[in-house]
Amino acid sequence: MIVFGETSKSAVGAVETMKKRIDYLNRVLFLLLDNIAWLLVVVSVVVFSIMSDRFLRPYSLLGIIPRVAPIGILVIGQSFTMLTKHFDLSSESVLGLVAFSAALLIASPELGGWGTVLPGWLVIGLMLGAGVLIGMFNGFMITKLKLNNLVYTIAILIILRGVCYLISPSTSASDLGDGFGWLGGGSLFTVTVEGKPIRVQVSLFFFFLVFAAAHVITRYTRFGRNIYAVGSNREAARAAGIRSERIIVAVYTISGFCAALAAWALAGRMD
Repeated sequence: MIVFGETSKSAVGAVETMKKRIDYLNRVLFLLLDNIAWLLVVVSVVVFSIMSDRFLRPYSLLGIIPRVAPIGILVIGQSFTMLTKHFDLSSESVLGLVAFSAALLIASPELGGWGTVLPGWLVIGLMLGAGVLIGMFNGFMITKLKLNNLVYTIAILIILRGVCYLISPSTSASDLGDGFGWLGGGSLFTVTVEGKPIRVQVSLFFFFLVFAAAHVITRYTRFGRNIYAVGSNREAARAAGIRSERIIVAVYTISGFCAALAAWALAGRMD
């Protein structure tokens, strides 16, 4: 009996040890999944630093960061839809179509434009308005017609890309003016790194501004809490009095606006 008791205790101890190990592995796994984006960044940095010994030099890093600001603005807009468990895969085509249409509206016929030669401030307003309207339309179609958001936004991506090809001339538009190119090509100041000048562009400042606004909205506003509620449990959010359909339309509108803002930054940089 004594031997049996000792065996039982050792078996119980082994089970407890196994449970602790499983709990530990689960915590590590969830930690990795919650921070998968940062893990991918670290892996990318390691891979590129191995491929090129100049990748981690300050001049290279400071030259890369401003160039990805338009994509960062675009991704911030997409993150709003993802918080509601939706996807907006049309953002890429919204960016391309809005940027290209704006260039055609500003440039003269000799430089590949349509000949309207509209002022930059008006075209910027049209760009942002077009992004908002496209995003709002996407949200309306998804909520009212109960369309699958993944399939629908892929369809919109293909349609808008086709429209962009249809309206594109044989030559590229250029000379968009200083006012239009301010966000993408303008600089706040210049720093010297390793003896080489690097311009700190306005688009980088706008990226941090949009990031800060998104953080405040999602963390400290009622609208942000409603976004999380809809993404967590849409039926429970509706039962709590949250108009989930309006929230979904709103996040798609934000995504469209961010895509248009990114288009302005990207088109201005390409000028």
